[in-house]
Amino acid sequence: MTNAPNAENITQSAQAAPEGNQSEPAELVPSAFSWDSLDVHGARQLWEDLTEWVDWLRYTYQLESRIKPCWYRHSAVREELTALMVAHKAVYMTEPAAVGTYREDLISWHTQWYRDSLEALVRLLADCSRDHCAHILAPPRVPVEDPERKKFIDEDVQRHAGPAESTTGNPQDLPHPAHYSEQQMQDAINSGAAVLMKTPPESPRHVSLDQQLWTEDPSTGNWTTAPQG
Repeated sequence: MTNAPNAENITQSAQAAPEGNQSEPAELVPSAFSWDSLDVHGARQLWEDLTEWVDWLRYTYQLESRIKPCWYRHSAVREELTALMVAHKAVYMTEPAAVGTYREDLISWHTQWYRDSLEALVRLLADCSRDHCAHILAPPRVPVEDPERKKFIDEDVQRHAGPAESTTGNPQDLPHPAHYSEQQMQDAINSGAAVLMKTPPESPRHVSLDQQLWTEDPSTGNWTTAPQG
């Protein structure tokens, strides 16, 4: 019979650091279970802990046909099982003084984590069998250059900066953007930083902002400084 694995290394690595100055939050670092952040020693240790625990899980819960033998080849499956293992250890490992304490979180591990994770694992391994692994090695990960995404993020960041901030201090000493998006200008109008000017119904809208006159492009909704003179 397969025994539950010894989790001494896991519990040691997961122990909380001593409390420091509560007014200064501790620096956050990757945990011992963050695969992409591990060095050689950490990866070796986590592989040993995980394979031992998965062997125990497959035998104890009779999952040999559901968690396929090739599970270790699939990065998504590895992440799922790592998370499930850590949650299991957090529930079943305890301090010596609390060994005999009745705990309801043991059943919570089964109802909240195990069952949903098992469904995901079965789905991820659906194309594999005992004798065939359908894993396809993914190409190296490279940064994706998406101009539309970058433009969207830049505009959203600028919106959070807010046109209203430019009214703090001397406006002549503050940098002004070349244009405002429709949402940015509407925020400025709503906050009172920009004043909507009276214009004929058929004319583009104008606002006064940062001691400048801005005009709206009806086709895009963007605002630019109006020509002087």
